[in-house]
Amino acid sequence: MVVTQRIRPDLCLKALHLLLGYIELVDCTGRAILDDKRGAIPADTPKIFERLNIC
Repeated sequence: MVVTQRIRPDLCLKALHLLLGYIELVDCTGRAILDDKRGAIPADTPKIFERLNIC
């Protein structure tokens, strides 16, 4: 038996929104300079969405 389900557009938009927020959070925290971190993304590096041409 084959079960097909329709993907709800509202859930897709929510998932995309969450993913973009997570990517931005990782980019932001990667730029933080902390004593207990190995390294950081240099401040002069363009933000992730600019580098990916998503903005």
